Amino acid sequence: MLVTVGSPINNPAVRGHVEVALPQAAEILAQNLRSVLPPAVNAFGHVRQERSYALFHADGRDQSASDTYARFLATVRDNPNLARLADVNTWASDRSAQRLIAETLERFSTAELIVTLDPEPWLSLQPRLRLPPRNHFATLSAAPRLWPRLESGEALALVGPLDGQIGYTAMEVAAQRLMLVPDAPTRRYIPCELVTKANLDDFARRYAAAANLDVRDLLSFRPLP
Repeated sequence: MLVTVGSPINNPAVRGHVEVALPQAAEILAQNLRSVLPPAVNAFGHVRQERSYALFHADGRDQSASDTYARFLATVRDNPNLARLADVNTWASDRSAQRLIAETLERFSTAELIVTLDPEPWLSLQPRLRLPPRNHFATLSAAPRLWPRLESGEALALVGPLDGQIGYTAMEVAAQRLMLVPDAPTRRYIPCELVTKANLDDFARRYAAAANLDVRDLLSFRPLP
């Protein structure tokens, strides 16, 4: 009995599969892209309607990455006041995603938001990528390692699952297959949700509960009161 998690594999022993619903996450981010940006004014003191972002993705790496990119584009089209200054395929380049982001910001320094459909640039063990104060990022991961950057304002939005649900769901799929539960789905998708600084505390509590962790440990980056 083999239940896979993450990227599916072609193996006759596989009896179930669980993965994060990344295309849904991309849709959520695209729907909220404008609302997570703080208000800005132009030189005349008027609220700016046109906002800008640069997009980084891995279209072509696998089916999930391509579906995620396509869903984001299909959804973000509904907001004509969002200008996409750059559309960069990190998978198709021989340079690191971190380097591509830095190069893009050199060319488009006014890009208000760096949108990465792959969170690797922010989770990488390479030297930590830091954005200039005028730039922010949003990505498809809500891992605790990113919470301090959400708290500081460097990240404006994270979209991801309660990671503890992944393992629980995989065990549930395996148990249902072993018990021959009729009509039990063999492929399960873990839903994602939007996390901002405003709702981080609530998300952190539920994240900790789903993973059987102490929320105080997850929020230990905050100074003690």
